[in-house]
Amino acid sequence: LTGIDILSERPLAEEILSNKNNVKIYEYNIKRTTYHKKVLVSDRKITCFGSYNFSQKSHYGDDELSLSIKNPQIAERVISILQQDIEHSIYVTHEQCLDHYFSILEFGLGEMQKARVARLIG
Repeated sequence: LTGIDILSERPLAEEILSNKNNVKIYEYNIKRTTYHKKVLVSDRKITCFGSYNFSQKSHYGDDELSLSIKNPQIAERVISILQQDIEHSIYVTHEQCLDHYFSILEFGLGEMQKARVARLIG
């Protein structure tokens, strides 16, 4: 890989995902349907969305975009939409989330993709 210690950030991620922070993660679960929204609402006031995936590949290897809006009315509207989406989703445990994000395989696949792109344009 690249020498980056991908496990060094796991304690921070574990703290964020701890039960005291009331973080909930859901995965859309309808066959043959892609749900590409990446949305986070914090304290019913701040809404963040964009292309960022919660993976090592996105964090270290991809160009990503995120937008944050501090507006309680927008946050409430987004929450109402997400509540409808949750009806078609499965809950992802914090451990499942951590296992995916800190997967060496996931990170390695990202590195291979970057190397291939470099060969194609180089």
